[in-house]
Amino acid sequence: TYKEEIELTVELLVDATSSMGLPTAEKFLRANQLAVCLGYVGLTGRHHVRLSWLKPGRPSSTPWFHSRSDLLRMAAAAEAARPGGQITYADWMARAAAALRIRGGQAILITDGMVPPADFFKALHVLMVRNLEVKVLQVLTAQELHPAKLLRGGLLVDVETGRTHQLAYSAAELDRAMSDHNEQLVRFCKRHGIPFARHLLDEPLESFVMKTLPVRGFFE
Repeated sequence: TYKEEIELTVELLVDATSSMGLPTAEKFLRANQLAVCLGYVGLTGRHHVRLSWLKPGRPSSTPWFHSRSDLLRMAAAAEAARPGGQITYADWMARAAAALRIRGGQAILITDGMVPPADFFKALHVLMVRNLEVKVLQVLTAQELHPAKLLRGGLLVDVETGRTHQLAYSAAELDRAMSDHNEQLVRFCKRHGIPFARHLLDEPLESFVMKTLPVRGFFE
């Protein structure tokens, strides 16, 4: 009983859909770096850690890592991961929860949040009902907060669905749409007591992990 109380499981769930590779491949790289950092923190706390990537196909994960000596194997697995494809978050979570026997402990979702809010909410609910302490880490480029800096008009093609949309919006309208989308994610997490943190790529990784994440409750 004592061992079960002090040793927790930490599920690190990294979004590996196509949007994570845009507008720069560095976004997915940073997401995996954050996963390894959080995994190492878990290992130093004597917890069991494993990584999974949200992507098409059968849900799979790394083996469980148990000690700090597993850091290199964990980092190698993260480095080998590649983004691509489209999923429905809620469907993936439901299948992964069954296939990987995800229940209890912590689940930290690392994503850009570029998903319909309703799907995002359902996916987190799948985790919450399995007695998991859920946390969300959003990774974005600074440009994504201001879409007009990336594009102003023309035909937009969704990298995951292939759907097209004619853009004819002002810079303010694009910024407001992005802000409203992100605010929905933040409000849901706040309403359900889910720690949430946003990381921009122009912020140094070390300061974010050492200063921001502890304040946001990621190491509790």
